[in-house]
Amino acid sequence: MKKRWIEVFLICGLIAASWSVSFAADLVLENRTVAAGQVVDEYAPDNILARYYTIQGGANVSFNASHGIKLGPGFKVQDGAKFRTRLFGTDTAPPVILSAYPTNGGLVGTAGTSQLHILITFGDAGAGVGSVVLRDANGQDITAQASLTTNTIDYTISNPVNGQYNFSLILEDHLHNATTVPISFVVDTIAPVTTPSITGGNFPDSKLTVDLSCSETATIYYSTDGYPPFVGAANTIKAPAPAHVTINGAVKCDLPKYYHTFCRISGRRI
Repeated sequence: MKKRWIEVFLICGLIAASWSVSFAADLVLENRTVAAGQVVDEYAPDNILARYYTIQGGANVSFNASHGIKLGPGFKVQDGAKFRTRLFGTDTAPPVILSAYPTNGGLVGTAGTSQLHILITFGDAGAGVGSVVLRDANGQDITAQASLTTNTIDYTISNPVNGQYNFSLILEDHLHNATTVPISFVVDTIAPVTTPSITGGNFPDSKLTVDLSCSETATIYYSTDGYPPFVGAANTIKAPAPAHVTINGAVKCDLPKYYHTFCRISGRRI
């Protein structure tokens, strides 16, 4: 029986997660057997030609190319094997950042915590992400110290201290389109202190004003109903420091030990 070429132009589902790949302008795969339990992703910037290539039952193989995939003589997929093809078109764009914490140039408050997680999500709509490298401020590769998946990296800083942190994330797709993303942020481990302009006492006047100052640039959350303020609570008002507070009606107020308050006026920054 005469054997013939089969041209496959399919856009299929998810690619199996694997960092072991092959590259070539025109990738020729021949005289290979992928054994049961193996996961193989083959990538090419142009075309893939596979011949005398056997995928045994239990193996998981995907072919990914920009333009064409040809399956030639001797190409076999045994029962129980998984085989997928994907064409992604011309791809000259590197991977992109989808979300990041902390944000580049951001300020991170870590008062009361012993760990800070750097969590970055990335993706590539074309060839797919092939390589991820995280470097510290000295250029050292610290990727092995992070938790890495196909689209996220999570790096933990234990016992962060006040100051600036600098990292860089290098993302490269399977066609070697690469980008370097800076990750720079400032850690603030000291909670700001809010101070009222007067202490507690009896104030029979119908209107009283209190100035709330802060030890650093911050947002003050305060209440005037005798109950502690909470972010998002109905009794809580927020204002940038310094805050000028007006209380109507005669009042009698105490200054609790653990609140910088007047009439339960307290401040904290989140």
